[in-house]
Amino acid sequence: MTRSACHLTLCVLAALLTCCGKPPANSTVQPDVSSPPPVATNAAVAPAPPPQPVLPETIATIKGASEISVKAPRPGYIVRQVYKEGAQVAVGDTLFLLDPRVSHADAPAGKTDDSSLVKVIATGTGIPGHALRGAGDYVEAGDELVTLSQIDNVVAELTIPAALAREFEAYRNSPALASNHEAIELILPDGSLYPTNGVIAKVTTNGSVNTMDIDFPNPSHVLLPGEFVKVRGAAF
Repeated sequence: MTRSACHLTLCVLAALLTCCGKPPANSTVQPDVSSPPPVATNAAVAPAPPPQPVLPETIATIKGASEISVKAPRPGYIVRQVYKEGAQVAVGDTLFLLDPRVSHADAPAGKTDDSSLVKVIATGTGIPGHALRGAGDYVEAGDELVTLSQIDNVVAELTIPAALAREFEAYRNSPALASNHEAIELILPDGSLYPTNGVIAKVTTNGSVNTMDIDFPNPSHVLLPGEFVKVRGAAF
């Protein structure tokens, strides 16, 4: 090989090595994905919720979580109450018998014919309370006769001091509180502990009268409307 040919070959090799050692002009260098992201040093710290108030042992009254109003279907006189207070009734059960005649004097010889009586039936399943009208009372159509308390879930209602009501209200309204954490124990009339804790549903502050509602599941219908129990904050 001549000297000029060797020189030309060396120049070509040098040019190729130079091109291979540099990235293309339009290429983008990718970042190292194995590197951890930068740590933010100015992240805001979430405010802590206020201290949770403690509910002392307090007497409460059980009531149905919801109530159904039973009303007279038409005017007349109540002849008798059929249901037994405190005993559960089902949809369609007869609660009252109503004489739809304007006056008892309209009955032949003052006698009542049961076949002419109107049945006032239960429109839902529940525990009927105290009758608002009794035998011999005249009622108009739409008058409320009794309420049925539905008791698969019940509410323990109690009165609390104003200061404690304000503490619970502030705690429950705190933006730092993600959810309600107040677990409440219930003590039955025989002194035993109800197996399931309740949760505070509502706190009402209204001057001198301040109330709290606590929701309890009641699948076995152990808790009955009108019953007096004791409630207290559960130990954590």
